[in-house]
Amino acid sequence: MKMVWLLSLILQALVQNLETLTTIVENTDGTFTYTDEDGGTTVIDVTNLETLTSIALNADDTNIDYTDEDGVVTQLDLQL
Repeated sequence: MKMVWLLSLILQALVQNLETLTTIVENTDGTFTYTDEDGGTTVIDVTNLETLTSIALNADDTNIDYTDEDGVVTQLDLQL
């Protein structure tokens, strides 16, 4: 039993020496804040990475309209 206890202490110390505590938090303005293990922060701005596209059934019930991020509509014919 003493050997298991000693092994447990050694593993616990090993894990504590290798463990790092970092966080990533989503902010309300479209950015994320990364905090590293030393407490340093980095703000990551992803607001310009989003694209808006849509896909919807056309009113004619035979086409799907795909609208890309530039507003260009491409019709996909469902009756092949």
